[in-house]
Amino acid sequence: MSLLRLPDWTGQTVLVAASGPSQRKEDIARARGKAKVIVINETWRLAPWADLLYACDSLWWRDRAPLENAFRGARYIGDGEHEGCTPCGVKPGGDAMMWCGDTLGAGGNSGFQALNLAAMTGAKEIILTGFDLQLTDGKKHHHADHRGGLLNPDRRMLRQCAKLLDQAADDLAARGVTVINCTRETALKEYPRASIKDVL
Repeated sequence: MSLLRLPDWTGQTVLVAASGPSQRKEDIARARGKAKVIVINETWRLAPWADLLYACDSLWWRDRAPLENAFRGARYIGDGEHEGCTPCGVKPGGDAMMWCGDTLGAGGNSGFQALNLAAMTGAKEIILTGFDLQLTDGKKHHHADHRGGLLNPDRRMLRQCAKLLDQAADDLAARGVTVINCTRETALKEYPRASIKDVL
């Protein structure tokens, strides 16, 4: 496989906006003009102006006609191919960040993969929002459940995803990538916490 066609965001701040239930449109908006922004699957609806949209599942991309006019940023897919998307490739069963430049670590979810992607762009600082990885107020996402055969997380899956993301903290730090968790409600424990208002 050839090297991924990634944007060059060397030394920049990147906000990665996941779809946890505590995600807020105003939190992502604080990054506009101050940082690069990656939105994950349905979170694009909160920030159609974002720089990059990442969604792993080809099933998710299959029925996304509204994107044609509403989202103008780069589009990246992890699993398979879709017209207009840059394929990333995800290492099957990969529980760690990948740094080879031709695939992403799976980590159990698109949030892990998008964080891996952000780090490989050369970002110096990555800000996380919407990385709840728990049922906040009994909800799985800030949006309705996925349909059409797409998986919706349960508590066990969320715990496993949080564990893998926490395990990646030392690797990211060793590579000089600062990750700040600005998620309002989160199960992650290994990243420094801050309010988005204090960071951006």
